[in-house]
Formats: sequence, C-alpha cells, structure tokens
Amino acid sequence: MEYFESYWNLIDIGSLIINFFYIGSFAVNFVRAQEFFPLEVIRIFGGFAAFTMWIKIFYWMRLFPELAYYVKLISQTILDSMSFSLLVLIILISFANFFYIINRNNEEGGEVNYVTEVTGY
Repeated sequence: MEYFESYWNLIDIGSLIINFFYIGSFAVNFVRAQEFFPLEVIRIFGGFAAFTMWIKIFYWMRLFPELAYYVKLISQTILDSMSFSLLVLIILISFANFFYIINRNNEEGGEVNYVTEVTGY
C-alpha cells in the first residue's frame, strides 16, 4: 500500500488507465466498424491521456541533475499552494451557490433573470 501513498505513482496509474480506455475505445470502434463510442468521448480520453503523459515527462526530468532542483521546486510550490487553491475553490463555489439560489427564486417563466443581468449570459 506504500506505493499508493506517492501522488506520482497515482499519476502513473491514472495515466495507464486513461491510456487503456483511450486505446480500447478506439480499437472497439475500429473492430466493430461503427461508432460504438462517440468520437467526442475518444477525443476527451485522448486529451487527458496526453496531459498525464506530459506530467510524467515533467516528473522524469528529475533524472537530469541540472533540472532536478527546478522540478522539485515547482512541485513543492504547487503542493504548498494547495490549501490556498482549496480556499479559492470554496469561495468560487459559494458565489456560484448564491447566484443559483437567487436565480431559483424567480417564478417559472418569469422575466427577471439575475444571472443574465449580472453576467450577460
């Protein structure tokens, strides 16, 4: 279970799973000669697979002594800013909840839409 304590190992496992689903869904569509999995889903898997592979390449840059310090510095900075990022996420969710509740206060089919007035959408 110690293997799963490192977040880099979790990224490795996640990358393997995403790449497996990407290649598997592409292969199923190819073998069946029809669109069993929508092309949009395959592209989403492909995008996340490529992103996780780039993260792994960033991690493997530690093998070069000139870059190891900077990779550790960047990864430690990201880890240290997680509590602040969580606070920002909670603040954004609270504002979204506010607008959701205000907008639900309207009568069905009402003319006033608070979110549209504020955001323009």
